[in-house]
Amino acid sequence: MTNKEIGKVFLLGAGFTYDISDGEFPLMRDLNKEIASEVDDDLVEKYGFGRDDFEICLTKLEADLFHTFAESVPLEVSLESLKYKHKRLRENREKIRYYLADRFSMKGQLPKLNSTVRKFLDHIIKKNDIVLTTNYDFYLENLLGPKRWSPHGGYGKRMRWLSKKDENSKLDNIKIFKLHGSSAFRIVPISDDLERRGDIELSIKKENFPNFYSELGWADEEGPYLILPSFIKPLEFNAISELYKEAIEEVKIRNKLIIIGSSLREEDYILWFILSYFDRRTTQIIIVDLNAEDLKKSITDNLHFHEENIFSLSGKLSEKIDELIFKLNKTI
Repeated sequence: MTNKEIGKVFLLGAGFTYDISDGEFPLMRDLNKEIASEVDDDLVEKYGFGRDDFEICLTKLEADLFHTFAESVPLEVSLESLKYKHKRLRENREKIRYYLADRFSMKGQLPKLNSTVRKFLDHIIKKNDIVLTTNYDFYLENLLGPKRWSPHGGYGKRMRWLSKKDENSKLDNIKIFKLHGSSAFRIVPISDDLERRGDIELSIKKENFPNFYSELGWADEEGPYLILPSFIKPLEFNAISELYKEAIEEVKIRNKLIIIGSSLREEDYILWFILSYFDRRTTQIIIVDLNAEDLKKSITDNLHFHEENIFSLSGKLSEKIDELIFKLNKTI
């Protein structure tokens, strides 16, 4: 791939899908009450679900879950009670995981081709671009596919299902790196040895890919594999580490970044780590966000990108899309 053919990097957050879907998919902060209804009543009270941001409540729950067996209590009264506590916390965490997977599924609906979407598809996202996203939804995939994007290679080299085909490279070669996992990622055993842990594999269902023609999956898959929006984000599977490594490889050869609707939260340390592989001197950045100026300051303070190479457009994509197209044509 020549320098001329190397594409841009997009960082897309929840604000991107919320905007282009006309509010069909929610922002995380709008899910507090919904999540609280999924959690056991006593745990709602204990961790503050429905009262505080559910990411913080989930972090408290996970901290207790991971340290359950570190509690200092008499052994003769602790083992069964700790097992029960661990089981309940894990079950409630799984309730949240499955709720989010369902909440962000396409549920058979088709994405809306409004004016913002058309301009984004026709004038902004191009061949060989890559997308970093913390989103769980499948809106962009269905907008691009099947003519411009395929899940076979479109989620990176590692996520290609059993055949390992790379149909995506024969299209526009746009790669979408789902940094927080996806309902299309499932845990699959890697051998007949039940003691060995499996790995993440691709599984395509019509409920999430209504614009695509076929389904594929595994007989014994578990899932969905979403990395929950807790402040605790352990690296659990080899496939996910390979996804991060490929994202870094792609970032290292590019110097054009467009951030849309992402709050760039400090606890998303994997995301910040990936962004650190951009060249700080030459990378040009355009930020489209309601808090674009704050994000610009955060990027310059934390990663020391050159301020003169960062352009902020304060507002939603639907409000700023013509300015974004102008900036892309002029500066990048």
